[in-house]
Amino acid sequence: MTSACDQCAKPVKGDEESVSCMAFCDRMIHLKCGGTKLNKAFLNIVHTSPNLFWMCNECAKLMKCARFKTAVSSFGSVINSITERQEIAHTELRKEMAKQEQQIAQLSKRIALTTPTNSDFMRQPPLKRRRDEGSLTGKPLVGGSKAVTGDNAFTEVLTVPEPTELFWLYLSRIHPSVKSESIEKLVKGCVQCEDPIKVVPLVKKGSDISRMSFISYKVGMDPKLREAALRSDTWPKGILFREFEDGSKNMWLPRLNTPTITISPITGPSEFSTPISGLDPVC
Repeated sequence: MTSACDQCAKPVKGDEESVSCMAFCDRMIHLKCGGTKLNKAFLNIVHTSPNLFWMCNECAKLMKCARFKTAVSSFGSVINSITERQEIAHTELRKEMAKQEQQIAQLSKRIALTTPTNSDFMRQPPLKRRRDEGSLTGKPLVGGSKAVTGDNAFTEVLTVPEPTELFWLYLSRIHPSVKSESIEKLVKGCVQCEDPIKVVPLVKKGSDISRMSFISYKVGMDPKLREAALRSDTWPKGILFREFEDGSKNMWLPRLNTPTITISPITGPSEFSTPISGLDPVC
């Protein structure tokens, strides 16, 4: 930015000889505007002598005023005092921040030790429990055989019955409008069973059933019904069945409606045009 001469008020260009006031105003003056006392030889002396300062006439008048000199001196002392206090406060602040960082690091370690990780939720039962169950020693558990009657002390102890391992059957070529309750009713009638039957439709979550040509089911029943469930004469014509095999690669999922349908070989009747009787449509 071009400055103006304090004497003639004209801009001081870069190629013009000038001098700056080193006192308070920092104004610039053309050498030609400063009179005979300001010349090139004087300018060279000012630039080459670090202890020699030049000031304009107005700043020189201020320096001759004792009151102004006292005020400037006091102001400088105030600035130095403020600077010293700021430096002390800055040092104390850095020490406090370092102390806080140490406390935060210690607290983070404590939280890390007390916070459970994902692997904690997947841990096995305690070692003592696994020893009691025989999972480490390989020794099988032995069940009690003493009869519990009303005149002994064992009537108040309740036990959980052992889960029954079901036989799972795969049923396919079921119309999408058929309900799961109808499948359960059909299975009970075909295998001559009154016990509860578990029926699981093999449909992916969020699938549009109305676009499927058929639905397959996974049916769980008592293992003693396995022989009857795997006979062709047990099921109506049109239903495909086999023993259920767990595994996505071997699972036969329902296909969407397509112009041509290819049916994999499977145990059961091969005629699919006959409607299945005894199945209730969805209301």
